[in-house]
Amino acid sequence: MHIDHIAHFSSFIGICLFGFIVTKIISKFLNNNILQIENDRIEIDNKIENLEKKLKTAKDLLSEKNKKSIDEIKKTRKKADEFLKTELSKMDEYYVNRKKDIDTLMTNLKQDEIKTIQKELISESLSEVESKNTISFTNKSDNKIIN
Repeated sequence: MHIDHIAHFSSFIGICLFGFIVTKIISKFLNNNILQIENDRIEIDNKIENLEKKLKTAKDLLSEKNKKSIDEIKKTRKKADEFLKTELSKMDEYYVNRKKDIDTLMTNLKQDEIKTIQKELISESLSEVESKNTISFTNKSDNKIIN
């Protein structure tokens, strides 16, 4: 009786350790992805700042020197705005794709973990049912043991 309790307890501890290890692996992977995304975001923000500084410098030079016409200034600004819009749309697309990848990965990992735990619980339940079904009865007239 005590051995059964010890076996069940050790199985429970094993399942808990397995869950803990899987959780640690997933969290480490996600932390690395989050750090990479944050670094990419910072790099892109720096590029945007540099582009804005260059745009401001270009505007200042144009207004100070008055060498270009108003049409050329509008064209330059339009090109810069288009470039910024293009870069921002690329960034947005990149982050949307990264988020989808991470969501898909999390879903797959959760489903695999749930399936593994379900299999373990089913096998434990089956072993408990099998151990309960092996109770012996004695037939009084034949003195035979019936399983």
